[in-house]
Amino acid sequence: MIKKNRKCIVLLASIILGGSLYTDYSPRIQTQAATTNQSKVLKRMREMANLRWRPQKDLKVSTLGYWDKVEKKMVVTSTTTYYSSNIYYGMPYSQVHNDSLEAFWTYANTGRSPNADLYIYKGASAGNDCSTAVALAWKQCFSGMKYQEIDTSDFLSCAKIGKSDYYHMKTVQGYKIGSQNTTKDYCATKGKDTIIKLYKGMQTGDSLFHRKTDNGHALLVASIDNKKETVVCVEQRTYTSSGSWRTKTYTFDDLYKQGYLPVYCTDVR
Repeated sequence: MIKKNRKCIVLLASIILGGSLYTDYSPRIQTQAATTNQSKVLKRMREMANLRWRPQKDLKVSTLGYWDKVEKKMVVTSTTTYYSSNIYYGMPYSQVHNDSLEAFWTYANTGRSPNADLYIYKGASAGNDCSTAVALAWKQCFSGMKYQEIDTSDFLSCAKIGKSDYYHMKTVQGYKIGSQNTTKDYCATKGKDTIIKLYKGMQTGDSLFHRKTDNGHALLVASIDNKKETVVCVEQRTYTSSGSWRTKTYTFDDLYKQGYLPVYCTDVR
């Protein structure tokens, strides 16, 4: 299923193309040891982020688009070209295709390089976006996850009533934002102290998301340091000249100001 027009917030990149490895910071102090399920989820997110590949020939990826309700088809509004002369790290960014790592592997063969496996991608346009990446990580524990359908509006729907049975999702500590239309409005209404208490209830494998009227962003939580009030996240973002994946440490204050709220998959915890 092709998703309708869904946009992720553009954030700065930390991937360097053409031979430098994807920057992956070691987890900080965690509130508790990660369970087997949580470790599986984080492992898959990092596999998507660290994928080392190049296209067999120049590859044009459909990056952004919207669903034409009249014509009943996806209209592509932005593309990104990946060149066969370059080596890339991480699944390509796309709001149009929403592919899994397995789908990517289907169209790639593995050639042994001196230091690592290099996937030579032979398929057509491919990739995924922020919310799809989180859902694909969760799919390691919930095989029925509808990753091709999900976007941050579904995270917001979960936050409104505290759960989503369809996506096996719940809010951390059971908060409900009710009629609030944006996560930032809810954060402002509740105040910083209340929202930080929610952050301190997060665990590895949870997701942080924010949502405005028609766009948003989702991150996967790698580790939390409640003493320092920081969280390390892995994220797939809108493509920039240096890539679309990064691992970043956010402060609780940063998250609060941007209107992030935490949710989790019930099959992971």
